[in-house]
Amino acid sequence: MWPQIDVWFFELDSFTVMRALAIIAGIGTFWWQWKDDAQLGVERWPAALYVLGMTAMAAVAGTKLWELLRLELFTDHAIDSLRFSQASPWYFAGFTATFAGAAAALWLVRVPIAKGFDLLAPGVAAGHGLQRVGCFLAGDGCYGIETSLPWGMAFPDGTVPINIPVHPTMLYEAVLMIPLFAVLWLRRGRWPAGVSFSICLIATGSLAFLLHFIQLAPPVMLGMTETQLFSMLLVPLGGFTLYFTLADSGSVFGARSIGGS
Repeated sequence: MWPQIDVWFFELDSFTVMRALAIIAGIGTFWWQWKDDAQLGVERWPAALYVLGMTAMAAVAGTKLWELLRLELFTDHAIDSLRFSQASPWYFAGFTATFAGAAAALWLVRVPIAKGFDLLAPGVAAGHGLQRVGCFLAGDGCYGIETSLPWGMAFPDGTVPINIPVHPTMLYEAVLMIPLFAVLWLRRGRWPAGVSFSICLIATGSLAFLLHFIQLAPPVMLGMTETQLFSMLLVPLGGFTLYFTLADSGSVFGARSIGGS
């Protein structure tokens, strides 16, 4: 892992670099789809910039707010600062705040919220994968439990060092985001509005829930970690939105294929 990257005379934090690339990926995929969508029209580019700006501000604000609130909500677990930090709550807090900010912005510019969420979904998948690569490079502590599997890795030089082989769960998530991004990107515009967003919720929530069974993050409630609690909200939400989206479009129960023309 490389917590610091030397570029000419500068020393850059690898996680910050990957987070910047994640933001660029999110903006790029959203912008490309917005321009490519005849219903939205290229002339509405100021509205696209407004949506992106408000979404980014909401994501940052939501992440910072949760960092403060979690210390109050889970005081007993904050005592063990190392394991508590490994809960990695920033992603789902930022995820929730991102779509909340996007919903407000899309409503203000009079773009259907379900349609706008679909435009954000591929970038969310790509951005999440890139940020998890950043976690891996930084060795920031959100790795898994000890393992004897051949791909187990130690992080002796990480931001949060560990000298025994553990599950590189950051790479698991990064790799599994590739097929999700591919599906959302290749099927863009071919599904009823809201389907891509729903699939993004279900896939990311399910993946995070399962991986946290082999992570070191401490349980905070009902024997589950923060991330698993967030996942228990996102996955059913994705399921409900998917069902009602398909029902509204006549695609549920085989009435019409969602991949059809």
